[in-house]
Amino acid sequence: MKNCYVCQKSVEDDAVYCTYCGTKLVIDKKEITKEEAIVPLKKKTVAVALAFLLGIVGLHNLYLGHKTKFIIQFSLCLVSLGLLGLLIWPWSIIEGVIILFNKNYKDGYGRSLV
Repeated sequence: MKNCYVCQKSVEDDAVYCTYCGTKLVIDKKEITKEEAIVPLKKKTVAVALAFLLGIVGLHNLYLGHKTKFIIQFSLCLVSLGLLGLLIWPWSIIEGVIILFNKNYKDGYGRSLV
């Protein structure tokens, strides 16, 4: 028996959903960690909008949970006082297009966008 991350009640080891609260416990045959269960699923439209509008500072990567990419983009923008924006902006636009058209794009936790 294992415990649900949300309601802490015992469920069967092979359960995909918690029988008490309905929380999904397994995605693509991979058991979800406690951190993944708490973080809500990310929306593709929000990620694309952030990439196009605020991608110069990497907010779309922060939203999606790609922390390393966010730190790189934000640091480049901050250290150069925005002067490297000409390099970062196309990078974020390309990422936005990839997010928009890639049906299998995953967030930082390996979950598909909704």
